[in-house]
Parts: sequence; structure tokens; C-alpha cells
Amino acid sequence: MRTLGNNKVSMGILLPVLALFLVTIMIPANIGNAEVNNVPQTSTLYTSVTSDDKWENASTITTENEPGMVADDPASQPNSVIVNYFVGSIITSGDAAHGMVADSDGSQAWNHGTVITDGTNSYGMVASGDNSTINNNSGNGTDRASVQTSGAGSHGMVASGAGSSAHVNISDVVTTGNDAFGMYALNGAGVFNHLGGSILTSGTGSHGMVADGSGSTAHVNSSNVVTNGDNSFGMYALNGGLVYNHFGGLVRTNGTGSHGMVANGAGSRATNEGDADVLTTGDGSFGMFATNGSEAENLGRVVTRGDGSHGMYAFGGSTVNNNGSGAVRTEGAGSHGMVADGAGSVANNRSSVLTIGDGSFGMYALDGGEVINRYGATIRTDGADSHGMVAQGTGAIATNETEANIRTTSDDSYGMYALDGALARNSGTITTLGDSSHGMVAENGSGDPDDPDSGAYNNEMIVTSGDGSYGMYALNSSRVDNYDTIETRGEGSHGMVASGDSWAYNFNDVTTYGSAAFGMYALNGSFVYNYGTESIETWGAWSHGMVADGAGSVANNRSSVLTTGDGSFGMYALDGGEVINRYGATIRTDGADSHGMVAQGADTIATNETEANIRTTSDDSYGMYALDGALARNSGTITTLGDRSHGMVAENGSGDPDDPDSGAYNNEMIVTSGDGSYGMYALNS
Repeated sequence: MRTLGNNKVSMGILLPVLALFLVTIMIPANIGNAEVNNVPQTSTLYTSVTSDDKWENASTITTENEPGMVADDPASQPNSVIVNYFVGSIITSGDAAHGMVADSDGSQAWNHGTVITDGTNSYGMVASGDNSTINNNSGNGTDRASVQTSGAGSHGMVASGAGSSAHVNISDVVTTGNDAFGMYALNGAGVFNHLGGSILTSGTGSHGMVADGSGSTAHVNSSNVVTNGDNSFGMYALNGGLVYNHFGGLVRTNGTGSHGMVANGAGSRATNEGDADVLTTGDGSFGMFATNGSEAENLGRVVTRGDGSHGMYAFGGSTVNNNGSGAVRTEGAGSHGMVADGAGSVANNRSSVLTIGDGSFGMYALDGGEVINRYGATIRTDGADSHGMVAQGTGAIATNETEANIRTTSDDSYGMYALDGALARNSGTITTLGDSSHGMVAENGSGDPDDPDSGAYNNEMIVTSGDGSYGMYALNSSRVDNYDTIETRGEGSHGMVASGDSWAYNFNDVTTYGSAAFGMYALNGSFVYNYGTESIETWGAWSHGMVADGAGSVANNRSSVLTTGDGSFGMYALDGGEVINRYGATIRTDGADSHGMVAQGADTIATNETEANIRTTSDDSYGMYALDGALARNSGTITTLGDRSHGMVAENGSGDPDDPDSGAYNNEMIVTSGDGSYGMYALNS
């Protein structure tokens, strides 16, 4: 073995050191004889000047405007090799002055000591030849090797070319300049941070690990990647590159706009595997972001803490998947769990999504995107104004599949929300706990009266517990449909509501338990229809079965309506509304002061059609009641059982002596059974 200069090193001293390297730090087994530098140098060490194409540095190399060590084209050996011992240091200054370069095909560079560059575009280590390798490894299993760069655009480790790779083991890569990546793979290369490695970047736009181009990959395994600068992603795949956070890996970003893992472009993919973590703490920093036709998948844990920091975000025809045991959690305000933005963008949740901050939706589809809560998956939101699933804009779709669950716990937090022409569909379970937290809402043109598959529709279960929390709510020319079960438990929590030229249809079961909680409610020129094979049931006081409020509002019952609380009418029209108990339908009231059908106010109408039935069972409960200028007409059967429960009543100007079609009129059957119960009763003009 030869030495450089006059400083001789004995074989007896070097053999134990070499043995330690070979066993503990993966020094190539075929290192063989090498030129050893033991004295400070001020110029580049090239392997081509040696007879065996191998350089080892055990001293300090300081260069200006040129690299520290270069493994260039071999003269006699198959591959060139350069090694910086754990006692060695390489320091370069000036632009494009890289620390260690594996330049020729199949060449290798090994750093067990310290590499420092402070110039612009001066990389710590570079593998630029095909199938070349650079390694930043502990030299003795205890002391950590390090690569440090401070200039703009000065990446820590770069591998370029097919089959080339860069590795970090029990060592550190630190960059402090702007646009300075920790590790960078391009043109089909791979970069690996494993076995306790650490990557830390501090500058703006300084991503932790980057894989650029088809065939390029970046991997984290039982190691850490941390970025502190703004717009600095933890891991970034672009132009067909792939990035992976494997078992035990941690990717953390602390700056604003610094996403954890990003995939950009067709063929690009970011994967966070099981028992791996992605954490972002800055505002506007997504956990995982897929854009421009790429894909991101989470199988581990994704947590965001800043405001406006979504868990997973798909944009521009991309897809994000939360699969397996993956968990997505957001803690900041306005931080949605999963987002699909734009036509062709899709977000799939097959595990769990939790949002804690206010205004943070579980899943959000906008502008043609689609979000799907898959079979058995769960969504929970804990903040105010935090809806479970939202679809906004024409073509946007939100779907809660069979056995999937949505739960919101705070006020003004809907289970599912379709607005501006979007679609929301539920085949699982929706539960809301807060006040004014409706089960499903369709707003602003979401739905059409001629399209049963538009707006918001329920195929399974909706349960609301808070006050003023409707089961389903359509407003501003929208539509809601219930094909299974709706239950509301709070005060003023109606089963289904249509407002502002909207439509609500029930084909199964609507039940309300709170006071003043109507089964179905139409107002402001809207329509509600009950076709339910089972019924509308209300159990609280003043909880009417169906209500039509205002001119142009209509409520149609084609099945059954049951009210059990006091003061709860079967159907109620007021201020120009109209209620109709259709052919063969039934109305029953069991509470006191609970009339079968009521019309109140001028131009207000209540109609009981042929073969339709009205039955009241308690005292002071009329069959049909017209007051304040309204009209009630019966062509079916009216039966009252309680005392003072008249069959039909017209009061306060409801009727005219010159108009036989005014007030209250009977075309079929009225039967009263209780004491003081008149068949028909007109009073007060």
C-alpha cells in the first residue's frame, strides 16, 4: 500500500482499521490496494492519477472552485473508488465545487467522515456515472458521518443515471441553502435513507428527498427526513419518479406550504407505508399531495397541525388513497382530511379520517372531483362547521358506501353536503351530534325534480341528535331523497326539509323524537312527498307530520303519517301552502290537540282525497281544520275518537255564504265517537 507525501503509515496500524470498515460500514469487499492520503490537500484527488484507481482520504482536503475527490474513468481496474475515512474531512468553496464525485460508470464514493461545501450548486456527494454508487455511512458504527452544504442549489447527495444510487446509513445530510435538496435521484437513479439516517434541510424550496424522472426512486426506512424551510416538501416524486416512506420512517416538515410527500405528473407516485409517519406543522402544508395525474397512497399515519393543511390532496386528475390501516388526522382550522380537486381527481378512504379543527371537512370534492368513503371506513369531524363529506360544483360527487360511517360531533357540521350542482349519496351510516348539524344537505341547484339520482340521497341510515338538526335538507332549487331510515332526536329537528323551490322525497321511514320536530317540511315554494312503505312518525309535542309553509309550498302524503305528541297535526298548511292526503293514504294523530289536517290563512288548502283516511284518537283533536280564511275539503273518511274532537271545523272567516267551495266541506264520510264531538262545526264567520 502506498502513501502520498512523506507521511508513512504502517500496515500494522491500517489493517485493524480496514477490518472494522469491512465489517461495520459496508466498505466494498474488493477495495484492494488503494492510494491513501494522510496529509492536507488543496486540490482535487482524482483516481485516474493512481495506479489502482482507488483513493482513500484520512486527512483534510480543502479546495476552491473544484471538487474534493473524484472517481473518474479507471485506467486498469473495473471500477474507480474513493473513500473519506471517519477521520477525514473534505471542504470545498466556490460554485459547482462538489465534495465527492463518482463520475465514471460503476464507480463508488464512500464518506465515513465529514464533507462540507459552501458554494452555489455545490453538492456534497454526486454519483453521475451509470451504475455508480455514493454512500454516507458511519465509519465505526458509533460516530456519524455527515454531509453539509450551505449554498443555494447545493444538494446534499445526488445520484443521476440508470442504476446509480445514493445511501445514508447511521449518518446525517444537512443543507441550509435555498433550493438545496437533501437527496436527489434523477434519470433512473435511486436514493436511500435507511438504518438510522437523518436528512435535515433549512432553506426555502429545499425538499428532503427527490425522485425526478421515470425509474428514479427515493426511499426512507427507519430514518428521518425533516425540512424547516417554506415550500420545502419532505419527499417529492415528479416526472414519473417514485418516493416511499417505509416501515419506521418519519417525514416531517415545519415550514409554510411544505407538504409531507408529493407526487407530480403522470406515473409519479408517493407511498407512505404501514408504521411510517408523515407530519406537517406549518400552515398550508398538506400531508400527501398528488397533482397532474399522479397518485399518493397512505398505509401508515398522516398528521397535519397547521391551518389550511389538508391530510391528502388530489389535484388535476390525480388519485389519493388512504388504505389498509392508514390513518389521516388534521388538527388545524380549515384542514380537510382528504380532498379531490378538479375533474378526474379522486380520493378514496378505506380506513380512518379524523379532523379536529373548525371548518375542516372529512372529505371534500370540488370542481368535478370525487370522494369515496369505502366499505367499512370511518370519517369523524370534531370541529364546528366541519362537515363529514362535501361535494361542491357541477360533476363533483361524494359517496359514503355500505358499512361506511360518518360522524360529526360539533355544531353546524353536516354529515354530507352537496352544493352548487353536486351529488352526495349515502349507503352507510351518518351520525351528527351537534346543533344545526343536518344529516345530508343539498344546496344551490344540487338536484332536479326529474332526476332521482341527483342532489343528496340516502340509501341507509341517518341519525341526528342536536337541536335544529334536520335529517335531510334541500334548499335553493335542490333535491333530497330518502330510501331507508332517518331519525332525529333534537328539538326542532325535522326529518326532511325543502326550502326555496326545492324538493324532498321520502320512500321509506322518517322518525322524529324531539319537540317541534316535523316529519317533512316544505317552505318558500317547495315540495315534499311521502311515498314511504313504512311511515312518517313524530313523537314530540308540536311535531307535525308534514308541513307546507308559504305560497307555492306543497306537501303530498301517499303513504302513512303518525303523530303521537300533543299539539302535533298530521298535515299542516299555512300562509298559502297546500297539503294533500292522497288516494289510499292514512293520517293518524294520538296526542291531545292534534288535528288530522290543518289549513291556516288565506289561499291555504287541506285536501283528503278519495279512499284516504284521517283518524284522531285523543281529545280536542279535529279531523280537518280550516281557519283564518283557509279551505278544508274531504273526499275520504274522517274518524275522531276523543272528546270535543269534531270531524271538520271552519273558523275565523274560513268560508263564504255565496261560495259552496269555501270553508270546510265534506264529500264522503265523517264519524265522531267522543262526547261533544260535532261532525262539522263553523264558527266566527
